[in-house]
Amino acid sequence: MLDRRPEKLRSQRDINLWRIPLALSLGSIALFGITLIPDILDAYGVIHIPWWLTMGSIDDARAILSAMMGVSRPCWR
Repeated sequence: MLDRRPEKLRSQRDINLWRIPLALSLGSIALFGITLIPDILDAYGVIHIPWWLTMGSIDDARAILSAMMGVSRPCWR
């Protein structure tokens, strides 16, 4: 009689490659919703976010982004 396939090979064949990206995508959407709720509540005056927790203005975000882009350039130019 023919032997059945080893358990290891059969389990590798049954792996679904969509579960991990789906879980990461749903997790990122949930994290976005969780972080968006305090911002909306602060905008409507329901809660008050402390000053040390805010990130700053659009100019601060632009400065951080430009600093990050400047670091990622190759050094051998």
